[in-house]
Amino acid sequence: MEGKRGSECLLKSVSNIDFNPNMELHELDTVLLKDGRKAAVVFLSPGEEFKDDDVLVDVGSSSKDWATIMVSRNDIVKVLQSSLEKTE
Repeated sequence: MEGKRGSECLLKSVSNIDFNPNMELHELDTVLLKDGRKAAVVFLSPGEEFKDDDVLVDVGSSSKDWATIMVSRNDIVKVLQSSLEKTE
């Protein structure tokens, strides 16, 4: 799978979920991917080295299955928790 983006390798297409182009993403947001996994946004592309819609995310639930993958903004369904929200 060398040379393929994470979205091409790991995400299944879900036709009934549409991307919200107005969704605001920030680094460290927790998001829901189209394949049902939760992910933490690690890096948002400034459009220099990557495509403008590329997002680097961490997926997995423990050190045994953690992975950092590149997905498209179209692979993100919604923001579950914004990093801008204050935690108590």
